[in-house]
Amino acid sequence: LTSVDDLAFMGCSALESVTAKYVTSIGNDSFNGCSSLNKISFSDIGEIGNRAFMNCRSLTGLDTNSLEKVGAEAFKDCSSLLSFFVNKLTELDISVLSGCNSLKNLSIDSVIELPGLGEDGTIAEYLPSLNYVSAYSVKTIPSKYFYGSSLLETVNFGSATTIEDYAFYNSKLKNCTANCVTKIGDYAFANTNIVSVPSSLVEEIGEGAFYNCQSILEVSPYLLTKMGDMAFYNCTSISSVSLPNVTGISAKAFYNNTSLTSVYYSAKCTVIGDEAFMNCINLTDVKCDSKKTNYNYGNRVFYGCSNFATDITGLYPVSLGSQVFAGTKSTVFQRLSLPTLKNVYACAFDGLQIKSLILPNVVVLEDVPKNAGVYVGDSAKYCDIPSEKN
Repeated sequence: LTSVDDLAFMGCSALESVTAKYVTSIGNDSFNGCSSLNKISFSDIGEIGNRAFMNCRSLTGLDTNSLEKVGAEAFKDCSSLLSFFVNKLTELDISVLSGCNSLKNLSIDSVIELPGLGEDGTIAEYLPSLNYVSAYSVKTIPSKYFYGSSLLETVNFGSATTIEDYAFYNSKLKNCTANCVTKIGDYAFANTNIVSVPSSLVEEIGEGAFYNCQSILEVSPYLLTKMGDMAFYNCTSISSVSLPNVTGISAKAFYNNTSLTSVYYSAKCTVIGDEAFMNCINLTDVKCDSKKTNYNYGNRVFYGCSNFATDITGLYPVSLGSQVFAGTKSTVFQRLSLPTLKNVYACAFDGLQIKSLILPNVVVLEDVPKNAGVYVGDSAKYCDIPSEKN
């Protein structure tokens, strides 16, 4: 026997097990309604027809490396189905598994594109119990695809290069294998339990991509060049950050990373955005790569970093925004020389105790520390700031 005809066993409610070693094709509705069927074994199966196992409510799994084609609604309403491993299949319609509300493990490693869900559809609406997904050949994880998958913990997308906006938003994802990903969209992993940035090859991270991911321990994507605002906002377990190729640290990028102790950014980074490290209360060590590069610090960059004790001269600022150091560790600078600094904006020195401030190349000066002696070059422009020139 190499094939099973259409309707062959339809409605055989007493049938519990089927083993057919040499069967290569199963027709439409062949086992539809076999409510007691709990085990199937087809080692050479190549094709399963439409509705072939529909309403087989006792069936618990399918595991085959030979299946190449499966028809619409083939396993629809198999409410006890726990696993679906079909790693030769290259195309899968979501109707095949419609109503499989208990499905936990899905392995479709040869499928090129994830099953379409319609506009704004999410996999949670179809397969709410998914815990593990492997789709090694998929190149793109579509927007909102796993949005709200509350039981999803582990995924394997070994060939994926792009993870689109909100792809895993508000799921319980913990482990993500996606070693080829170069771009991660806005809020792609926000509010998940992800433990690390999934790829060392990632070049671009969108706005809020890891927003409120409180299980990430470190951030060190070597090839990362661009990151959106709030990329790692409120990631309270991150202890270290290394950004050797980032061209700018975005606004609120590491806001409220309360476990963060050390940060490194290279000469390629020229802008540190507003509130980038605000409320990082344990941040003590910030290192820059080169004295030859000058950095622009936005407003409140280190605001509330109560243990911040880095030598400010080692930050090589060309520009200081408002309240950059407000709320940092109280350090008295008897003599602070900032030869790279050209632009100083209102309240820039709030929170610092400076006895003598030397700014030989400053151009815009809107603020000076209280009770400090200030020495500037001839190019300085003031906003009613009294100071003494040398």
